[in-house]
Amino acid sequence: MMTEDSVCSMGLTLLCNRLVEGFYFLGKGELTEKLKKAAEEAIEEFDSLNYPYNEMPMPCSRLFDSNLTLDTFNNYLISFGKRFDRQTIGKLVRDLRYVVSDVPLNGKLETAGRLQRFFDGFGRYSFYATRDCLRRGPDDCRALVA
Repeated sequence: MMTEDSVCSMGLTLLCNRLVEGFYFLGKGELTEKLKKAAEEAIEEFDSLNYPYNEMPMPCSRLFDSNLTLDTFNNYLISFGKRFDRQTIGKLVRDLRYVVSDVPLNGKLETAGRLQRFFDGFGRYSFYATRDCLRRGPDDCRALVA
């Protein structure tokens, strides 16, 4: 049975997959509209995690509004050797903005490669969290993230 948490986590997995695909094509020399749209969505979602520290009004996150997705993100950052804090999220947002900016391609490739590795691993983490949530069922999944 699908739960709200598992649907959010699936959305996170799909966003990560779109970003990884876009970074792949960027590595081949093509900044696609698909990557730009996925990066804009990711920036909006990650900015929502920085509220109230950013200057924007309170955003409405679609992907990070459940304990499952927040725990998935936190666990992934820990495994990546990072902390779930304002600086980490801010760097992620700055890197995403930089990659889709008008800067020449040569300057973007290293950052894009780093982001591709990050989102590839994060997508797998999100997929595993969704799969485990679906296997446990709605009652066990709520207990897992409560």
